[in-house]
Amino acid sequence: VVDISGDGPNNAGALLDPIRQVLLAEGVTINGLPIALPRIGGADGFARYGRSNLQSYFERCVIGGPDAFAIGVTEPAMFATAVRRKLVREIAMNTDLVIYATYTARSDSTTDCNVIGQLPGR
Repeated sequence: VVDISGDGPNNAGALLDPIRQVLLAEGVTINGLPIALPRIGGADGFARYGRSNLQSYFERCVIGGPDAFAIGVTEPAMFATAVRRKLVREIAMNTDLVIYATYTARSDSTTDCNVIGQLPGR
């Protein structure tokens, strides 16, 4: 299991999709903890996507593999509970009954998982 947490899209390093595909081919589960806390002061470029859009980005572009999930954090008080839920779910994962998460591109999707965080200024 690989755990990814973040407050926005991939904006540094290698492209996300090729690495994700290699991990999924090896049977690795990628879980996510998208952290969309309210910004104090000016918002950065990804804030315009809103809280539900960060969750959607993680679901479409980040998580994958057997029993993959993303637990969103939208308030500071939720962080400890979300981490606890994530750990309990991973520890309790029934390896005899593997449920595969699948990536399905929506027909109305305009999300390019490889370039979304590569915009100028990010």
